[in-house]
Amino acid sequence: MSQAIIPFDTVLIANRGEIACRIIRACRELGLGTVAVYSEADRHSLHVQLADQAVYLGPAPASESYLKIPALLAAAHATGAQALHPGYGFLAENPELADACARSGLVFVGPSANVLRELGAKTTARDRALALGIPVVPGQAIDPDQPEACQALANHLGYPLLVKAVGGGGGRGMRRIANQAELLPALASAAAEALKAFSDHRLYLEKLLEPVRHIEFQILGDSQGQVIHLGERECSLQRRYQKIWEEAPAVNFSSELRQAMGADAVKLGSSLSYVGAGTVEFILDSQDQYYFLEVNPRIQVEHPVTEAITGLDLVQLQLKLAAGEPLPLSQSELLSELQASGHAIEVRICCEDPSYNFAPASGKMAQWQLPNWLRIDSGITAGAEIGIDYDSLLAKLIIHAPTRQQALSQLRRALSESVALGLPTNIPFLMDLCAEKDLVAGRVHTGWLEAQLAALSQTPAAQAKPPLALLAAATAWQMQMRPRDPLQAAGLPIGWRNNPSAPQREHWGFWGQRFTVTYHQIGQNKLAVNLTSEADAPEEMTLHLIEADAEKICFEYQNLRYLCRVWQNGEQLWLHHRSWGNLCLDMLPRLRRPAAQTQAGDLCAVLPGKVLKIEVSLGQHVAEGDPLLVMESMKMETRLNAPFAGVVHAVCVSPLQQVSAGQKLLEISPPDSNANS
Repeated sequence: MSQAIIPFDTVLIANRGEIACRIIRACRELGLGTVAVYSEADRHSLHVQLADQAVYLGPAPASESYLKIPALLAAAHATGAQALHPGYGFLAENPELADACARSGLVFVGPSANVLRELGAKTTARDRALALGIPVVPGQAIDPDQPEACQALANHLGYPLLVKAVGGGGGRGMRRIANQAELLPALASAAAEALKAFSDHRLYLEKLLEPVRHIEFQILGDSQGQVIHLGERECSLQRRYQKIWEEAPAVNFSSELRQAMGADAVKLGSSLSYVGAGTVEFILDSQDQYYFLEVNPRIQVEHPVTEAITGLDLVQLQLKLAAGEPLPLSQSELLSELQASGHAIEVRICCEDPSYNFAPASGKMAQWQLPNWLRIDSGITAGAEIGIDYDSLLAKLIIHAPTRQQALSQLRRALSESVALGLPTNIPFLMDLCAEKDLVAGRVHTGWLEAQLAALSQTPAAQAKPPLALLAAATAWQMQMRPRDPLQAAGLPIGWRNNPSAPQREHWGFWGQRFTVTYHQIGQNKLAVNLTSEADAPEEMTLHLIEADAEKICFEYQNLRYLCRVWQNGEQLWLHHRSWGNLCLDMLPRLRRPAAQTQAGDLCAVLPGKVLKIEVSLGQHVAEGDPLLVMESMKMETRLNAPFAGVVHAVCVSPLQQVSAGQKLLEISPPDSNANS
C-alpha cells in the first residue's frame, strides 16, 4: 500500500483513553495530523497531550460530550480535520455518525452507514447469515416496552437467555436471564445501560448456549470488493460478558474449524461489500459446532493480538482502506505467513478491586510503570486522576512469543513487574489466573471464569497474610519518612532513642487483620524486626536498610536485595515488589480506637456514583442476597444485595442522587435487634 493517495492529512479521533492514544500513534506513523476531543473529566488525559490539536466537547457525562455528533463535526471543521476515526465504543457503530460525516464531507474510518444499520439490526444480520448457510443462535430483536411480547418470545426460546444491546458491545447492556422472574428487571436494566453507553436502548434476546467458547475472526475489506480474514482470536475468558484476556491463535482449535469458520466470516463480509476492519463473532460448543453471533463493525479492544501474529498494523490499514486503497495481500498469502507466527496474549488492566466484586475505583494513580520490554497500549501516565464517568480500562499488556507456554511465562513476569500504586487494579487477579491449570491447558469456556471467581478474587481473611519482608519494609520506610521532631538535637537520626535497644512498634492492617511490628536498631542501618499477629506465631528477621526516599525503599533480607516502590495515601501505604506485586497496607494507630461508626448492617458506597433505583422500603424484611438498590459508576450498573437477612432500618439516599465513596446508603438490622428496639 502506498500512502501517497490518502485524501486526508488530519484525522479527528472521536474517542478517549488507550484507543485514542493507539490511533494517534498510527496516524503519526503515516504522517497524518491528529485532533483529540475531550470532556471536562479528560482535560489532562494522555490522549489530549499526545494529539496535535485538542477540542473541548463538554461536561463529563458521555451524553454531553463524546456522544454529541454536532459537537464532533464542529470540532473537525474548526481544526481542519478531513477524516474521523470513531475507535470502539461510544459512536463507533452508530450509522447516524457515518451519515453525518458523509454530509459534512468527512471521511468516516469504518463501514458505510448502510452496513452499520444492517449489522446494528441484529435480526437482519442473523437473517443474512442464515441465507448464506451459516448456523445462528436462535434469537430476535425486542422492544423492552412491550413486556407481554418479550415474555412470549422468552417462553418460545426457552431459558436460560441472553439479552444484549443492539448499539454496541463490551458487556454493556448484556444480562443473563435464568428464569421468567428475572426477565423484565433484566430487560429494563439492560435497556437503561445501553442507552447511556450507546445512545440506543434497543435490545436483542437470544437463547443462551452453555458451555461454549467465544471465537472471533478478524476481517478486512477494501473498496475493490476483496475481503479476507486474518485468523481467529479466542475471547472465552470473560466476566459479566466483558473480555479480560484474549489470545491468537485459539487453543485446541483444529485447522478444519479454522478453515470453515474463516470461510464463513469472509462470506458474510463479502455479501455486505464490507470496507474496513471488522470482527465476525461465533460461539463454539463442546461438540465443535459453531454458531454465528454478530459482526462488530469496528476495531476491537483485542486487535493487538492479531497484529502480533500477522505483523500488520490494523489501525493503519483502517485509515488506508478508508482512503480507498486496496488490501496489501491476498488470503492465500496471509495464511502462508501465519504458519510460523507464534502465539499472542493480551490482558486488560482495569482500575477495579477484585476483593470487592470488581468494583471500579477512582482517584489518583500515583505510581504507574509498566515493563518496557513488551507492547503496552496505555491510556494513562503516573499521577493520572481516574474518574467514574467511563469504563475502567487503563491499559493492555500484549505478549508475543514463539509458543503459548513462552507467552504465558512472559506474561507472568510482565504482570509481576507492573507497578500500579494508589488505586486497586486487577493485576493480582490476572497473576492468579496465569497459574490456573485449566487456563494453562486451554480448557476454558465463557462460563469458566465466573465459576472460579470465589477462589481467584477473594482471599479468605484467615489465610491473608502479607510477607514478613513487606511489613518490615513498610515499617522501615515509615521510620525513615517520619517528620523530624523539631525539639530533637541536630545530627541524630529520625526515631533515635538514648536507649537503642528499646523497641518501637508499628501496627498494620491487611485484609481485616491487625499485625504488629516491633523493631529496634542493632547497628548501622540494621533493624531487628519481630512480627506478631492475632492468628499466627511470632516471626523474626533482620533488615539491612540501604536507601529510602519518598517513592522507594531498598534493603537486604537474608542476603537478598529488595527494591520496593512505595506510595502513601492518607492512612494507606502501597508497596510493590516483583515477589508479591502491588499490595496495600492500612496504617493503624498504636492504640486501638473505639468501635467504628460504620456498623455491620450499614451498606456504604464503594466509590462515587449515582443511585439509579432503590428496590426496598423502610421496614421491609429482606433475605440474604435480596436486591437492595442499583448504582451506576464507570458506565456500569451494579446491583447491591443484602449481606444477611434482616429488616431495612433506614434508607439514607434517594433515586438519582450522586453519592461519594464511603457514603451510607442503607441500614439493615437483624430481625432480632429490630424486634427488641
